Amino acid sequence: MNSFFIVLGIFLFGVILALIIQEYFLQKSRRQYIQKRFGTIPPERNYDFEGIASYWEEIKKQIPNQVQVDNVTWNDLDMDKVYARINQCCSSVGEEYLYAILHQLHWSEEELSGLEEKIQYFESRDEERIRMMEYLLALGKKPRNFLIPFLNHTDIFEIPHILIYRILQFLLFGSFIGALVLQNALWITILIVIAGINLVVFECQHAKYETSVVTLSYITRLLFTAKKIAKSKETSFEETFHELHEPSSSFRSFSKSVQSLELHTQTRLSGVGLELLFEYLRGITLVDFTKYHKVMKALKGKKDLFYKIYHSIGQLDCAISILSFRHSIPFYCKPEFSSSTDSIKAKEIYHPLIQDAITNTISFDRCIILSGSNASGKSTFIKTIAINAILAQSIQTCLATQFCMPRSSIVSSMAVRDDIISGDSYFITELNYLNRILSNLNEDRTTLCFIDEILRGTNTAERIAASIAVVKYLVQKNCIAIVATHDVELTEELKEICDNYHFREVLNEGDVVFDYKLHDGPTTTRNAILLLERMGYPEEIIKTANRYVNSINN
Repeated sequence: MNSFFIVLGIFLFGVILALIIQEYFLQKSRRQYIQKRFGTIPPERNYDFEGIASYWEEIKKQIPNQVQVDNVTWNDLDMDKVYARINQCCSSVGEEYLYAILHQLHWSEEELSGLEEKIQYFESRDEERIRMMEYLLALGKKPRNFLIPFLNHTDIFEIPHILIYRILQFLLFGSFIGALVLQNALWITILIVIAGINLVVFECQHAKYETSVVTLSYITRLLFTAKKIAKSKETSFEETFHELHEPSSSFRSFSKSVQSLELHTQTRLSGVGLELLFEYLRGITLVDFTKYHKVMKALKGKKDLFYKIYHSIGQLDCAISILSFRHSIPFYCKPEFSSSTDSIKAKEIYHPLIQDAITNTISFDRCIILSGSNASGKSTFIKTIAINAILAQSIQTCLATQFCMPRSSIVSSMAVRDDIISGDSYFITELNYLNRILSNLNEDRTTLCFIDEILRGTNTAERIAASIAVVKYLVQKNCIAIVATHDVELTEELKEICDNYHFREVLNEGDVVFDYKLHDGPTTTRNAILLLERMGYPEEIIKTANRYVNSINN
């Protein structure tokens, strides 16, 4: 007998030791992963942008249009790719929060400084940052999270006709007491019939709420993460920011109820022996329905507290991601915002998606006509200024050595395409995009607008005339526009009211080479036919094109 307990003790000790060793190596591996990924370019992955955008889609209804980056501008600037370049968030909440703030051009200095304070907090505390990333990795990412839409529309996810289920529970209890006391066939039959009805009702209805239990389980993981951070003795985060302790402590009974529902759901899905029998008993009593109803009511009553936790965890994860982004780029600066002037100054500015990007420097306080050859860098430069203007006002991170600007709305018309669904042609779509810019102008705020190849969807004469009219209109408003064009006529007609800059190419051993550097003044070169030649087009086409150009110039 003694030998049995000795063997059992040795076995249990071995199991416990193995678990301790496993946890040690898991934690070591997790820390190595965190240290390896921080300050690096995020790996490519497929994003579920519908799920990630769900938080933004909910909150943008309460945010003024002038401080939003609209969908056209977002797509023009490839901001999904910019988001992916910045994103090193460890949790779904962080990813959703980052996506939302990149869509907002904050006016409040308090909002910007609050985020920056957290970034600087982790800049000087590597060990705390690693510990926090461990907490956030444990929270993890849930595809198609839709957490905030779920919270904002709890009525949709509540179980209807809860009174009917309570009546069925009462009838079951009553028939059970009757069968127990009277012990006759009638009451036993009634008990069996009511139990059968309840079980059928449960089997027909439980699928409607089990998907919600998955979302509720992520909510409890978020609450657990907040509690761990608030009570952590290894970090001073809560002592500094005082954001998580009070709201997380209000959800203790809620979390236990959700965990119970989650356990019931997992057991039912596993379908294992005695556990399955207990699940059938829960089905007969409809206890999960009433418990779920109480959970949803409790969540609805604590909505404001949950928002605080969501916001704090999201901003925390986002701050670490921004810090990682800053460490992954050659250099950056924090923006300088001017309230007394509408001038923009950018030194050594570059594009976040281009490796070993060529930098440029520019300073201007009025509209710009940007000319240049095909593929010389006009569109990329426009996007560089626009993206940095967004990053300045959203995450206070500019890819430059200096970036000064007024707080501004940002709107563009660049990647115009035919709209097959609506039936609009390229030109009609372009007109709609430009009209959207004009509608956005407001004397109370500066608008930065970026237009690539203005009105290229129509004939030359009308394009030039209409382009001149549009630019003159923009100049009269509280607006700074950068307009890229191939029409050199615009550079001459608008030189009194706009600054001229251009990009150029050089011929190197018979080939076209671009320096991607910004130069003063309008362009004096063209390269379309030369590019046709370099790409191997038939000689007959090249000769015909050159003859036609020479006849026009003469």
